[in-house]
Amino acid sequence: MPTHEIALRHQGQRHYGLRKGTVTLGIEQIAHPFSFEYAEELDPGTGDAWRLETGDFVELLVDDELLVDGHLDSDRISRRADEYSFSVAGRAPPADLVDCTSLVRPRLHTQARVRDIAAKIAEPFGIEVVLGDGVAPGAPIKRFVVDRGETAYEAILRVCKMRSVLPRYVPGARRLELVQLDATPGATPLVLGENVMEMEREVDHSQRFSQYHFVGATHSRDDLYGDSRKLRGKALDPAVRRYRPMRLQSRGGDGPRDPGARAVLERNQRAGESERVTCTVSGWRDYEGNLWTPNSLVMVRAPELYINDLRMLIVSARYDWDIEMKDGFTTRLELKRREALDPEADYPINESRENWS
Repeated sequence: MPTHEIALRHQGQRHYGLRKGTVTLGIEQIAHPFSFEYAEELDPGTGDAWRLETGDFVELLVDDELLVDGHLDSDRISRRADEYSFSVAGRAPPADLVDCTSLVRPRLHTQARVRDIAAKIAEPFGIEVVLGDGVAPGAPIKRFVVDRGETAYEAILRVCKMRSVLPRYVPGARRLELVQLDATPGATPLVLGENVMEMEREVDHSQRFSQYHFVGATHSRDDLYGDSRKLRGKALDPAVRRYRPMRLQSRGGDGPRDPGARAVLERNQRAGESERVTCTVSGWRDYEGNLWTPNSLVMVRAPELYINDLRMLIVSARYDWDIEMKDGFTTRLELKRREALDPEADYPINESRENWS
């Protein structure tokens, strides 16, 4: 049974003995939630105990490696004769971007790059935005408007999709990195009956359509696109054989190519979202000693579920521990097809049962 050393760092000091907890990381979220329980045994006649309080900033480390940090959103305390028991829950600092409305001024950005727009939105929250390793700045976005009532994260995610990047929170740095999907497969496969304790495959095509029509209009300057005109984009999903059209309004102004690219993204995302695999593995690390982490491509092998050597993308990893359980440390992985997040992925997908190999 794999074991790990879990440590809590608070105000420069480390604390051990956390009884159980959960940490969830994902590439489709930046407010990584965590919760854990701990206890303080008291000497006879002692009434005070060290404890964490709502609002405290903490860091969780696994085997001396920083896993997540953040502010506590809630805390609970219970008392026995000689022991205090505590439970707390919190989220990473970008939770404020997720919760709060963006009041950035000006709301209109013209001829600006994706990093500059995202940095402007995140700046009031004290969070830096940088390009990840190997990520190009991308072409300037002609026109982008932060909507009234839109949260800061909604605006950042929307502008990132226009340049096919994802915001990823870097613990310990109060920083968002704009990254692309990791195209390098991991060396450790996920094999049902070997390193995988439990696996489930789910397919749902109810939100897929045969045609995606993006429409909009631009009031661009003459030196960009000529006179004001309508913009249109269309993408087909040949895997949906019934007539199922969807019309979507294009938002923002990234030129004539934008509605077409966004139609492809919408099609790919819905296709990728229509099937997912979840599995539970023992321990938090793969055979090479690396943490199972989101934004990693892995080979999945489960003939019992009609999955034969299929490369899938880890979109979230939930790390659980309970020192009183037999399988004290487990990782719950959620995987999707790369097409769910990558508009450049090959398409169409052959989705017959025989070609899951």
